[in-house]
Amino acid sequence: MKQTNPDTWQIPPDWHQNFEPQASLELQALRKLSQAVLDLSSDFSVELDLFEPGYLKVDVFHKQTRLAEVYANNAAAGLVYSLYAPIKSVREEEYHFRTVDEGVDILKKAVSGT
Repeated sequence: MKQTNPDTWQIPPDWHQNFEPQASLELQALRKLSQAVLDLSSDFSVELDLFEPGYLKVDVFHKQTRLAEVYANNAAAGLVYSLYAPIKSVREEEYHFRTVDEGVDILKKAVSGT
């Protein structure tokens, strides 16, 4: 089942308790960034991917084409996002940032090709 509405995203109840509170904090961060991306334009969509117990990412689509994948890590030094865009392209780059605004700016540049 696709999870495309950030307001409904949840940590699966069968995930081991050792993943908490990390998983919930990372989900909150990914939700916040995803909501900001959706606010940019109706051309964007997002999908939560719980690809392995304890790990989650968000796939970002632009005009139904996968543009990026985003991870959040709540480490001792604080929250850090990792974003790969444009995904599966010879121009793909890895970005690390701490704020939602920085991530939104990276995605805007990936869409415009600059």
